[in-house]
Amino acid sequence: MNIKPKAKKILYIAAAILPIVIIALLGKPLTKNSTTQKTTVPVINNNNTYKYAPNSDISAKDQNIKIDLSKATVNIEQKPQSVYKVTIPLVTESQIDTLISNLSFYQKDLIDGTPTGDYLWVSQNKSLFLSINQNQIIYTNNDNYQELTNTYLSNEEIKSVSVEFIQKLLGSSTLETFDLDPKIEFLYLEPNSIESEPKVVPYDKANLIAVSFNQDINGLPVIIDSPNSEIIRITINKNKKLADLRVYGGYLNTKKDNETQIPSISNLDSTKLHRTSYAKDISSEKLFSETKSITIAADDISLAYYYQNNGFLAPVIVIKGKMTTGRFTELATFIYPIEINSESL
Repeated sequence: MNIKPKAKKILYIAAAILPIVIIALLGKPLTKNSTTQKTTVPVINNNNTYKYAPNSDISAKDQNIKIDLSKATVNIEQKPQSVYKVTIPLVTESQIDTLISNLSFYQKDLIDGTPTGDYLWVSQNKSLFLSINQNQIIYTNNDNYQELTNTYLSNEEIKSVSVEFIQKLLGSSTLETFDLDPKIEFLYLEPNSIESEPKVVPYDKANLIAVSFNQDINGLPVIIDSPNSEIIRITINKNKKLADLRVYGGYLNTKKDNETQIPSISNLDSTKLHRTSYAKDISSEKLFSETKSITIAADDISLAYYYQNNGFLAPVIVIKGKMTTGRFTELATFIYPIEINSESL
């Protein structure tokens, strides 16, 4: 998997041509901090034996990154951490019948010619993309993007509606490994416009509500390459109708693969760092992705698991703080692999 910073794109969607076309034609991206991911199809081992093989090309080896740890709060328990093999991913073919039934798609809506393991349904102003290869679901209903109302919804009601959609579409057990205190954002997207960057606004000015759910394992959060590291993101309008569903990565079941030790925080190899956050706007992201020199003033250091599309959850050190290049500064999150004798994730 190659997601070097210079290769990050504008759209918050994985690098499959079909879903990009879907969003361009039928829907809107949910955040301005967006990216395109190139993913690798997991290799299936018919003997049911797995060996962790970390990706070797996701770090920014072409960038000179300096880390200042002098003011950082370190929240790391010094004990071995397990690497996990995802035995059942969050997205499976068994979900197809439930999804197309509840979202009102039919066999005639299935588009031919997609790669094996990828499915695309298109019907009028809505589309559904499901990829076993990328462990990803993208549903967009443009009609529900455009629908307007002044209805008031409390945060608890928003959360309840979102949970009901997830349980109905993905299964009642889906959220068992998730943090059920989701991030809620109120968004405004100009109706019938080509604007692709919804604005975060107060509730009374919003026409969309985005709810982001994060996953954890072994008591630690799961990190993926999305603006808020959300695994599931639901977007509804104020009439409680589903405008957009996105599933990126995630797991239903895992098994321990091996254990690894935590390296010394004071001796981190900056060539192994990988940025998982995105700058505040497109021009800033381009600047930080293409610059040759970045300084990180770390504020908080903790542990998490990084979900890789090679089928593993790998423990990482998470470094949050401010990144600076020249006179430009942005809040940022980087991850650092902690497995023994590995060049990178």
